[in-house]
Amino acid sequence: EEGAWVESEWRAASPPLASSPFDGDGCEHTIVVTASRRRFKGGSVVRTVRLATEADAAGILAVYAPYIRDTAITFETETPSLDAFRCRMASIIGDYPYLVVEEDGSIVGFAYAHRLGERAAYAWNAELSIYFAPGYTSRGWGSVLFWALIDLLALQGVRNAYSLITVPNEVSLALHEKLGFTLMGVQKEAGYKLGAWHDVAWLRMAIGDFSAAPPPP
Repeated sequence: EEGAWVESEWRAASPPLASSPFDGDGCEHTIVVTASRRRFKGGSVVRTVRLATEADAAGILAVYAPYIRDTAITFETETPSLDAFRCRMASIIGDYPYLVVEEDGSIVGFAYAHRLGERAAYAWNAELSIYFAPGYTSRGWGSVLFWALIDLLALQGVRNAYSLITVPNEVSLALHEKLGFTLMGVQKEAGYKLGAWHDVAWLRMAIGDFSAAPPPP
């Protein structure tokens, strides 16, 4: 698409993560990551990538709900209430980046990272998820969101980024390969949804150094 990026700075706040994402009651949180907006101007359309807030819950859930209802891309089977979804967002936003894409002010996609593995030694891992509204896939925005997430996670001290993909899904696998993810393996018959068993591919990208003991992320 024709156009130009403006305001393209991302940064991590100081200090880094102050507590485990599993602390508190699931709704208490402290914002520890900030980022300026990234805007793309193409013709009369302005698209913005920015950090999500709890106020975005309804717009994000509107994008996500069809994936729950109609696909096996997510293994969630019932659409959460708006209050439950807002609380879920709150438990993530304080510790990991959560981004939205807006087109002329309307949310058309989102991506976020969250902890992968409950035990303390897993703290340097994060799983990435990304979703777009119908009609907004295959526009190159997946790469934009993934790189923004990866940059922010690296600034926070995360060492491994993972993606779990219900397969077959050649488009998503191709995007991850392009970004530098490597396939670790396939979890066979990992979930049952919409009348069928589904396999899940596990992919990994190393985003940090492993030569010494890491500081807390």
